[in-house]
Amino acid sequence: MISQPAAGQVATYNNALSILYTQNIEDKVTLPDLQRQIFGRYIASAYALSGTLQNLEEPLDLKVNQINKGRDDPLGISFTAPSAKEAQQQLTHYINQLNTEVADDLAVDMRNNIFVKINGLKESLAGQEKIAQDKKDHRIEVIKQALKIADSAKISSTNLSQAEFLSDDTLYLLGTSALTSMITNESTKPLDLNAYYYETQRTLLALTKLRIDFARIQNFQFIMKPDLPIKRDSPKKVITVALAIVLGGIVGAFIVIARNMSQNYRRKTLV
Repeated sequence: MISQPAAGQVATYNNALSILYTQNIEDKVTLPDLQRQIFGRYIASAYALSGTLQNLEEPLDLKVNQINKGRDDPLGISFTAPSAKEAQQQLTHYINQLNTEVADDLAVDMRNNIFVKINGLKESLAGQEKIAQDKKDHRIEVIKQALKIADSAKISSTNLSQAEFLSDDTLYLLGTSALTSMITNESTKPLDLNAYYYETQRTLLALTKLRIDFARIQNFQFIMKPDLPIKRDSPKKVITVALAIVLGGIVGAFIVIARNMSQNYRRKTLV
């Protein structure tokens, strides 16, 4: 009997999702939903394996049953084999096989998501850098234009005390000396990048360095582990013995009747 995995059994995968959705945490599936989704994949794989084994040339009997009617959690899984030990070993093997297969599928999904996310983050960073560079270039062109106007107007300096309130159209009032210094300063100044850029950069770094041990992901938890059967499901010994006695009696009676009939026939023939 198995049930959906505990929180700790999918913690590694859940942490990876938290990093993946750092910038859009509202899109991340909740932990309870994640537990249900992962167990759902395990259940689907179990049903599929059961059907595959039933369709073999020599069918194998792996049964997947709902413990509570209409609900797939908890779930019962059983296997029938010629001996009790073999049944236990094969059932354990199939349960572990399913767990490995589902974990591998989750690993592929996560790696694909990380790959796509990393490429998206790189494109986002490149786009933000391009916009910041365009703004910087535009600012330099505006100052250069103001310098031309100041030079034409013979304004070399100014006594303005609140230059930050000047618009692009009135920057020339700062004078040629100030504007020339501003051009030099703007050319060497780092790009003006906002907090979102650095948040994107942190997320990219975290995903690049992310290492997930998918082998530690458990897609279910045991309510009851595969135990060693103490009685046979079939054939039932009592029923078999009873049927054998009845059948033996019928066959024996038929033989006696046939023998008596044969003897009677011979007597009549001799007479």
